[in-house]
Amino acid sequence: MKKILALAGILGILTFTGCTVASAADDGAEKGDVVKTEVDLQDGYYLSDNDDSYIHIEDGMIELCGYDIEGKERESWEKTEEPKVSLEEWIDNAKEVFEPLFAWKEYTPVRFVQMGENNEDLVLLVVDYEFASSRGAYTGYKVNKDGTISREGNTYTYTGEKI
Repeated sequence: MKKILALAGILGILTFTGCTVASAADDGAEKGDVVKTEVDLQDGYYLSDNDDSYIHIEDGMIELCGYDIEGKERESWEKTEEPKVSLEEWIDNAKEVFEPLFAWKEYTPVRFVQMGENNEDLVLLVVDYEFASSRGAYTGYKVNKDGTISREGNTYTYTGEKI
């Protein structure tokens, strides 16, 4: 009993002084594990550093707005040297895939243990979590250490509750 009280006291002191006691090793997670997690994101709008698109987050829901699917897919189609379908069909296929992914959806913050750069944890705001976890194929929005969000080659920075 004294050991439990001593351990609780040490954890209380570390928490009180602001030290973090949770890490991949501490929570039993191993490299490659997929773990639901918490993130500290503000509701509102996150603007792109690269184009006119933006992310809207509110109450556990997320959407990517203003992303130029047609323009990006036109570039991709022009760069492809393999036999390909018509440009119109290429763009239609891309819209069929991307528009549902970018639509207003619930997200689940997930940590991929030591799967990011330099063996750091990778955090994604996963859309359609139940479907993704049943397939082992996750898609979503990467949460960067500085509080920005990345998706489709863009970095989105919080700008406030209105744009």
